[in-house]
Amino acid sequence: MSVNLTDEDYNKEGKNFQRVPDMLEVNRFFDAAEPHTVNYYEVVAALPKSVREMLTTGFEMKKFAKIFEDQSMMQTVRVYLDCGMNISETSRRLYMHRNTLMYRLNNIRKRTGLDLSTFRDAVTFELLHCLYIIK
Repeated sequence: MSVNLTDEDYNKEGKNFQRVPDMLEVNRFFDAAEPHTVNYYEVVAALPKSVREMLTTGFEMKKFAKIFEDQSMMQTVRVYLDCGMNISETSRRLYMHRNTLMYRLNNIRKRTGLDLSTFRDAVTFELLHCLYIIK
């Protein structure tokens, strides 16, 4: 049985082959040890400076800087996000009373306007943290 490829088939194959370098570039951002994990810091660092600056417009980075530079606050945020934004699990891992954890998260919300209990705001916070570190 022979397969007859038309000119259109060759064009499709050629276009797909041309995209291989782009796919390899995208693939380098994924962690090889954990195939479903993306290294956001590398992705953000690869963005042009003008795009990184555009992403911070509308945010008062001075307010964020105070939180980003506070190691205990950032540890709280990291563990909270690693625990899937689960208050009980986070307080257990940090050996912190649940009310103390809630106080810290509310403090972040009041200072930045981002509610880390919502996925969108948590991702925004992480993106701004990446931009702050790269800056």
